Amino acid sequence: VVCGLDRRGRPYLCAQDGLGARMEAATFVVAGTAATSLYGAAEALFEPDLESAALVDAACGAMAAGLDRDCLAGRDVVVHLV
Repeated sequence: VVCGLDRRGRPYLCAQDGLGARMEAATFVVAGTAATSLYGAAEALFEPDLESAALVDAACGAMAAGLDRDCLAGRDVVVHLV
């Protein structure tokens, strides 16, 4: 997963699948063995224009829900707010 600011100063989000295909989005991206579960949880919890604390809560909730469904995904998560 790559995130940062593009040349115009707007947020940039990108993830790659196992074959290296790039997936870009304006809202959120997921990657890894739990990607399918993470997409469902993120879609359910994400709302446009969330405040910082609510966005972190949504990200952590999506990670917890998605990772609970994939025993190979691991448990450690670091959330960076850009």
